[in-house]
Amino acid sequence: MQKISELAAMAGTEGDQRPQKWDELNEFVESRLALLAMGCKLPQDVLGEIFKLLLPPNGRSSITVTRVDSPLQLSHVCRDWRSLALSMPSLWAGMDIVVDTAPRDPATYVNRVNDALKAWLSRSGLLPLSISIIWTSQGFGSCSLLMETLKAVSLRWRHMRFSLPSYDFFFSPLRHIAPKDVPVLRSVVIDIRDAAETLPSYPSQLGFLPFLKASNIRDVSVKTYPANFYRYPLDWENLRNLSLGSRIRDNSAVAFMQALPTLRRCVNLETLTMPVYDYLLDGVPPTVPLRLENLQRVAIIDSLNNTIFFERTDLPNLRHLEYHSIIGRFVFVPHLSAPERLTSLSLHTPLSADHLQECLRFLPRVQNLVIRWERPYVGTFHLFPFLIPHPDDPHGILSPELQHLCCVGVEDGSDEELLEMILARARADVPLAAVDMTFFSREREMDIVPHLRPLIDQGLSISLRYDATTANVSRGCSQFADSHDERRRVDPGASEWDPISEDWTADYSRWGLE
Repeated sequence: MQKISELAAMAGTEGDQRPQKWDELNEFVESRLALLAMGCKLPQDVLGEIFKLLLPPNGRSSITVTRVDSPLQLSHVCRDWRSLALSMPSLWAGMDIVVDTAPRDPATYVNRVNDALKAWLSRSGLLPLSISIIWTSQGFGSCSLLMETLKAVSLRWRHMRFSLPSYDFFFSPLRHIAPKDVPVLRSVVIDIRDAAETLPSYPSQLGFLPFLKASNIRDVSVKTYPANFYRYPLDWENLRNLSLGSRIRDNSAVAFMQALPTLRRCVNLETLTMPVYDYLLDGVPPTVPLRLENLQRVAIIDSLNNTIFFERTDLPNLRHLEYHSIIGRFVFVPHLSAPERLTSLSLHTPLSADHLQECLRFLPRVQNLVIRWERPYVGTFHLFPFLIPHPDDPHGILSPELQHLCCVGVEDGSDEELLEMILARARADVPLAAVDMTFFSREREMDIVPHLRPLIDQGLSISLRYDATTANVSRGCSQFADSHDERRRVDPGASEWDPISEDWTADYSRWGLE
């Protein structure tokens, strides 16, 4: 409507150009009215499904006083659309509360955000709530108003993320919420900002959140200061997904032997992300291996590249493994209980030919391979010839079931070698389905896409980035899309399981998609 008004004003004031402007105006209006007419003819249930698809990918809308986002945008189109949007609780049951500015009047700003929050809650009916509150503002003001509003609807909490400063008053209202007050709560993400300034009191803060003891909680992510996680008041036996730490923070790691008694209680654990630092010492008596039969996805940040985690665990059903280290040696390989079950491997480490070859030969069923180093790295071998199938190789074809290959920061392969590898894999029993390459320090040598056009027409997905920066590929490398994402056919960069970044199973990126 604003555009129509602008064109009308121009047409009415620019004498000689009046006919031309009126033609532009008529064409603009007629095209928009045609679109609206199509929308008005749709049944309300169909239009409602379209409204749901117009929400952000995570299913949650942003509560902010600085811009208008969906679903509010939908309610501004016409009276009928507004009435429909306001009558759909599912549009309002997921929300991101973001306080990321430094207003001149913090109290007034918080009041406005709180009013918007109350409006969202009133429109969400009785549906379970997925709420993320992220407070990064330097002009603090009091958070208690928002927290009290959230506390009043704790019976409907389903997925909650608290990303707050470590100051005591931010968490005070939460300390009065008991397990019985959160009967449908499933996922909790706690990210305490500036925790380094208050480390002595930080672990005890979580201890004073009684609702964490609720037996219905299945997914927990503690992103800051995870070392004493075993002191948290959780119902460990019922946990399905546990994530500790974050690769974007300088966290203290977990002493595995100290955490072992608590991990033994996690009998139903399916996903584990953990930074570890201890290693096997001479004279330390052996222990019964930690056996977790349900654990399928593991991400380990190995601070010393000699962790005893793999030596002291028995994981018979491990399918996805992500490993971070500053040294390209894979200490986990000899200790995996069932290497033939592993189908997805993500290596965030510099590489050498011998170590990678040994690793992949020991894992014959790998279908998804990610090799990622967050800065330009030139290895000691050319990766792409290394992956070309050679039927006469006495050791057999390396990774014969490989379907998805993603490399970031591996600079020692040429475009010609990459093309040869893809074409050779296309003739194998299991051809590549997706190739995702990012090169930091070199330009494109040749355009290989025209040579791959027949394969692309048959379904090959290929993404190539040259002269990239770390910032613009932080989300560029696809991870392991599990069944949830494969069913929904979402962007491969928004995988269900990227456990070290912001998108792991229990994290907030997929809230509202269940």
